[in-house]
Amino acid sequence: MFRDQTMRIDRRYLFFSRVEYQGVDYWGQNVAKKHASKGCNDPIRSATVMTTWPSMSPVGHSTYLEKPDDLNISLEQWIAIGPNKNNTKSRFENNDMADELKFEMQKSIIGFGEKMSEKEFEQKRHFNKKIGLYQIDVVEQEGNQKKVYWQETANKKVTLVISCLYFKIGTTNCNLKVNYLPIGWNLTSLKLTFQAGLLPHWQELVQDSERLIQSFIVKEK
Repeated sequence: MFRDQTMRIDRRYLFFSRVEYQGVDYWGQNVAKKHASKGCNDPIRSATVMTTWPSMSPVGHSTYLEKPDDLNISLEQWIAIGPNKNNTKSRFENNDMADELKFEMQKSIIGFGEKMSEKEFEQKRHFNKKIGLYQIDVVEQEGNQKKVYWQETANKKVTLVISCLYFKIGTTNCNLKVNYLPIGWNLTSLKLTFQAGLLPHWQELVQDSERLIQSFIVKEK
């Protein structure tokens, strides 16, 4: 189950990935038995489907983002807990991804790095008219580059974040994230992974991914 809807994912899209359920410790014991006890009506923790764009058909190969049209779609779902749960829920309710943007502003290709100052952020940010998103070139290290793109409303609210890595060997990797409105304390996100060549189509990628997800919803009779 994702959000409040029963879901059955076509196994052809899962390939080597799998659905993980809430309440199962995947680092603990008897994982296979606990996992097998779950079904379509149990809330998932995460699920990744592998497809191609724009056909949205199963990839049919195992190599990660092997072809320019490969698209990985990840669903994430969790319950807000802990001392900051009210603030976290509020961010989702207000569709505010400022924290996600700040995280991607770290000056490192992979992992943690120096935080970008507000002054530098304001100096470097610009609007990319070709793709309709704000952009900032975060860092360049040994010929590798990290660029971040985001959607921003008139009142400066961040509603979508894309982080792209451009490696000197010629490969690229982009990660797009959007958050959904919470249902109670249940929080959900959509993440897309693709090569930078698909970046200009980011709106279609989101729309087509959400349509594919809807196709997995089990309609009540």
